[in-house]
Amino acid sequence: MARKSSLDFTALVNEYIRQDGWKAKANSNSNYSLSGLISHTSASVLGKYALYNLYSDEARLAHDRGFIHIHDLAHSLVGYCAGWSLQKLLMDGFGGVPGQVETKPAHHFSTAVQHVVYYINVMYQEWAGAQAFSSFDTLLAPFVHFDHLTYRQVYQEIQKLVHSLNLPSRWGFEMPFSNLTFDWVISPDLAEQNIVLGGKPRKEKYKEFQKEADMINRAFLEIVFKGDKNGRPFTFPIPTYNITKEFFKTNGENQELLFKVTAKYGLPYFQNYLGSNLDPGSIRAMCCRLNMNTNELIRQPGNLWAKGDSTGSVGVVTINLNRLAYLTKKAHLGGAEVVASSPSEVSKAEKEFFKLLSKYLKIAKDSLEIKRKVVEKNMADGLMPYSKHYLGTV
Repeated sequence: MARKSSLDFTALVNEYIRQDGWKAKANSNSNYSLSGLISHTSASVLGKYALYNLYSDEARLAHDRGFIHIHDLAHSLVGYCAGWSLQKLLMDGFGGVPGQVETKPAHHFSTAVQHVVYYINVMYQEWAGAQAFSSFDTLLAPFVHFDHLTYRQVYQEIQKLVHSLNLPSRWGFEMPFSNLTFDWVISPDLAEQNIVLGGKPRKEKYKEFQKEADMINRAFLEIVFKGDKNGRPFTFPIPTYNITKEFFKTNGENQELLFKVTAKYGLPYFQNYLGSNLDPGSIRAMCCRLNMNTNELIRQPGNLWAKGDSTGSVGVVTINLNRLAYLTKKAHLGGAEVVASSPSEVSKAEKEFFKLLSKYLKIAKDSLEIKRKVVEKNMADGLMPYSKHYLGTV
């Protein structure tokens, strides 16, 4: 049964027009614009809808009172972020939604890069947050080889990719939040696999194309190091680099360039496999610093060409630890707050803190389970048509 809520629509529009209040400025990736106004007003409506129609009273009150924060309430009907199978895109091409334009699998590097842009831009409209591809350099390296591309030609195509992913292409005048993982050295789990070109596997193996992967890495790093025409740094795609034993045995010039970019912008994420007992073939660094251990997934995602990808997160809920700690540090005596100082008072405060923490952790967990069911239903009903085609189920 729906619960009643109310919104002052005049105040809502004025809040954005006047840039008054934190909600009007909450997204650093969105600029002041008509599209931003439409996003702000619709997001407020959808957020209220979610709190009063999807989540429990307990979760709504915990959110409203600041004990927890349910992120991206406006996107409570869909998932949070997702990492996709680039191999599946290369095998199938882009499409699969009735009534929409479809493309054949890429035969050339320029087409493959364009398909990546299409995919990220479209998927970002069906999810709250980041969209990611892994092994970008490994999987696209064969296209560079068979197109007989020079470095300048590779540079030009990667430049198109970077610029395209930094344009405000989503509602809210927002650029798509995107992540790309670069293996740097051909990934061990892909090295012996047959390459995919034109939608079909070929006899060549990915391990044969390290030189071309180096060209892709160099081009990307040089572009992000320079920034746009005004020297402004590119926000996306956020790169993740895998650090393995082989990393330090490879192209020294590329290494130097990578660390120059890191020193200048602090830009990349690094997935460290040294001394971590992590297997590069079983870990995927996905969206928003999310790591997925593919050995722990109950259902193997994708298929022969998508092992370990097509994973992500349903939602994010933050516990307000500061508030819980503040409240439980105080001893309430006769209505007045007195700072707990004796060992016994500290012990009681700690017990009370963990009691409160357990309570709100359960509320957060339950809210995510509610959202999972909502997203599963909406996926099945076709509210996320491209995700339904490429993913199938949540």
